[in-house]
Amino acid sequence: MQHDYDLINQSGASFRADLNNALSAIATNNAGASSPSITFAYEWWIDESNGVLKIRNSANSAWITTGINLTTNNLFTGDITGNAPTATILANTRTINGVAFNGSANISFNSDSVSEGSSNLYFTNERVDDRVATLIQNGTGISFTYDDTNATLTPVITLSPFDTSNLSESGNLYYTDARANTAIDARVTNTFINNLSGVVADTSTALATARSIALSGDIVGTVSFDGTSDVTISSTIQANSVALSTDTTGDYVQTITGTNNKITVSGSGTEGRDVTLTLPSDVQIANDLTVAGNLTVNGTLTSLDTTNLDIEDNLFQLNAGLTGSPVNDSGMLINRGNQNNGIFMWDESADKFTLGLTTADGSSTGNITLASLGTLVANVEGDLTGTLLTAAQPNITSLGTLTGLNVTGTATMDGLTVDGNLSLTGIARTNQLRLDDSGSTTSGLFHEKDVTGSGTSTNLSVFAETGREINFMTNGSVTKVMTINTSGSVGIGTSLPTVGIHLESSSAQSGRTLRLAYDSSYYFDIEQLGAGGVAYNAVNATSGGHRWEHDGSEHMRLTSTGLGLGTSSPAAKLDVLAGGDQRLIFGTLGSDPFINAVNAANSSYRMLQLNGSEMRLMTGGSEKARLDSSGNLLVGTTNVSLYNNSSEVGTRIGDGVFMVNRSAATPAYFNRLSTDGTIADFRKNGTSVGTIGTRSSGFVVGSGDVGLFFDAGVDRIFPESPSGGAARDNAIDLGTSAARFKDLYLGGTASINNLTIAGAQGTDGQVLTSTGTGIAWEDAASGGGGGSGVLSGGTKVSLTTAQTITRNTTAKITFNNVEFGNSGTPFSTTNNNYTAPAAGKYLILGNIAYKVYPLSVNGAVSFSYGIYVNNTQNQYYQNYLHQVSGSIRTMMPIHTVLDLAQNDVLDIRGGINSYVTTDDVIVWNYNQLTYLYIVRIE
Repeated sequence: MQHDYDLINQSGASFRADLNNALSAIATNNAGASSPSITFAYEWWIDESNGVLKIRNSANSAWITTGINLTTNNLFTGDITGNAPTATILANTRTINGVAFNGSANISFNSDSVSEGSSNLYFTNERVDDRVATLIQNGTGISFTYDDTNATLTPVITLSPFDTSNLSESGNLYYTDARANTAIDARVTNTFINNLSGVVADTSTALATARSIALSGDIVGTVSFDGTSDVTISSTIQANSVALSTDTTGDYVQTITGTNNKITVSGSGTEGRDVTLTLPSDVQIANDLTVAGNLTVNGTLTSLDTTNLDIEDNLFQLNAGLTGSPVNDSGMLINRGNQNNGIFMWDESADKFTLGLTTADGSSTGNITLASLGTLVANVEGDLTGTLLTAAQPNITSLGTLTGLNVTGTATMDGLTVDGNLSLTGIARTNQLRLDDSGSTTSGLFHEKDVTGSGTSTNLSVFAETGREINFMTNGSVTKVMTINTSGSVGIGTSLPTVGIHLESSSAQSGRTLRLAYDSSYYFDIEQLGAGGVAYNAVNATSGGHRWEHDGSEHMRLTSTGLGLGTSSPAAKLDVLAGGDQRLIFGTLGSDPFINAVNAANSSYRMLQLNGSEMRLMTGGSEKARLDSSGNLLVGTTNVSLYNNSSEVGTRIGDGVFMVNRSAATPAYFNRLSTDGTIADFRKNGTSVGTIGTRSSGFVVGSGDVGLFFDAGVDRIFPESPSGGAARDNAIDLGTSAARFKDLYLGGTASINNLTIAGAQGTDGQVLTSTGTGIAWEDAASGGGGGSGVLSGGTKVSLTTAQTITRNTTAKITFNNVEFGNSGTPFSTTNNNYTAPAAGKYLILGNIAYKVYPLSVNGAVSFSYGIYVNNTQNQYYQNYLHQVSGSIRTMMPIHTVLDLAQNDVLDIRGGINSYVTTDDVIVWNYNQLTYLYIVRIE
């Protein structure tokens, strides 16, 4: 019996029957004439067709025949490694060192019959004697005599008695008198003697003879000492015996004191130091100071605080000692207290003398900035060069000949004759060439800057005052031939322009015409016809035609042949050149209009041809589609009856029908983007009778709320409502009592809530058994099911959130949803493990759904899971799958029975091993495909 080991959700009786079938398959080692459809690594299978036992290899890719024959006793042939526990005799007798042996009895032999090797020799007394005699050698004062006949070894000592003269010294030296004397001399010292009791008079208080203690040198003195008491020496310094600065302290020079702001003294009154006289930084002299040589003053500012300064020299020089190019302004500065200082200076930046007022003072250097120019009151004789900025004196009656005159005010004169240029500048418009009527209106010619009040442009501006026009008149007439009104509109032939450029002509001027002329022979006229309409006429435009250009590039041309877009030489009434030699030509073929799409390779091909009955679309000169007079659109065919044709390929749309013929390929694709929903809606009289759609990457077909959902991801079909996407659980019948399906073929488990066999549904505890001619309900005790026990209780958990496990690692499966059971909470969704509430046998069932994508190369992926008890792997399963590319999915069933002690902790761990992808494995949560069921069965 065989089973797929996938126990799905179902009623109690069905689940029990399914479980019994799974246990029966395990007990019978999956016996069957053919191999199980779902396989696992290391799975047993009794091949009933060949009567042998087979086992699945570790890669789950092939069966291995064990060699065990199930129809007779087994005799194994070949090499066997290990011990044969029941063998008593060998099939063939062997010899051991020449003695026959077949295992039926023990054999023996002595060493005389064993041949001797080259390195490991036999043991004999003679060999030992000879070896010992060789190893023991004679030495000084001792020798050995070996008697081979008597097998003796006799030592002979020939060394005579000896003394210390015959022995060499080591750490302990021999005694000699010299060594003893040296050791005593080193030990007996003054300290040693002083420490001896009785040598010194311990109680003496006076010397037998008094002694003198004297000082000599620069200090002299003496005292007598006999040991009876302490003494003090009175000393005297010898006359002229101590030199200054030698062992002396204190001042020996009278202090020298300086005067403030006149002289400074340092080092005065201190032993051994030089006295230094210096001038302070601010020397003051109370009376006159006469300097015989030059007086050089260094500093940033020199002040002479005198009533007057009298300089006898004829010249006084500023900026003395300057070398190189001059930079700083130089001159005479007059301090004016709280007013700006007056200055007369040479302006180095302008190379001119200037005078005026400034905020600078005597410490300022560089470029001196004037706050205002000063006034020079003087009589000026001689010529003045440069610019006379202001002629403020009314008594200047003649300026002579001027090279230039700059008038900043108003110049009033009876006349003005200018041989050169007349330059009119200024900010106010009244300072330009002014045209007015008695001064009430100001118009004229001005610089653009003067009109706008900003910028630097000196373009000429013709300016009219506010509310005024600019008019042009000719031929001595006051009739306006051109007017620029206050809005900026230009009127030619009219004084009342209504648009930007308004041109009017009289009928005497050949109509109202605007002419753009190259010369009198080549021109272009735009004419407003008197009867209405506009005429465009290019005269002598045979070689050029009408051109339309953009940014200097031609884009359209009208010639006598036609209108060309992108071409200057249109080949038809309308010729559109797309680029290169790709173009559209609108022309005629006989009396039929047509549109050509041409290039250099197919210049005669027609794209669209029209006649009175049909419209044809062509490519490459061949017809590809047509719209006939009945409104049918035919693509790839001219046959309107495609549905009756078994070979012609094409498409017909029209007359309320849609036909598609395609050879050896899919004839129609319907692709809904973005969201789930209906792909095709089938209707009758405007009412929907059925739909085809999609949900969650699956296929849904049906009518109303009766439909089927095809889920390729998990290989299943189940009923649901096509309109709402909700599962129709236990709501849709398959056939009726009067319209039944014939045969139903299933390769797995049939899960049903109610099963009627021969009109009977059976009672609780009954099972289905074979009657020989069919099946019938029978009590479990009578056979069908293998026992009367009822499986109940237990805990089922599932995975509702997808879990990612890193490639080449192992992790706990995170079952996070308790579906039923779990009384006392044996399964922890926090720690993802099950704690056995009592000792016993536990049935472990479940399923792990794996998916991984994409596989970029051809290769195998190994999915695995292990059952761990107390963090130790108890069982391990692998599933090897081979995939060329794309995503890969698999499901691994869990089915085993474990002996657990109370409080044993069980968990499931999974992972993926792959060397062809860097993606991680996903434990799938779709429809709770990943689940675990644990129940104690005894």
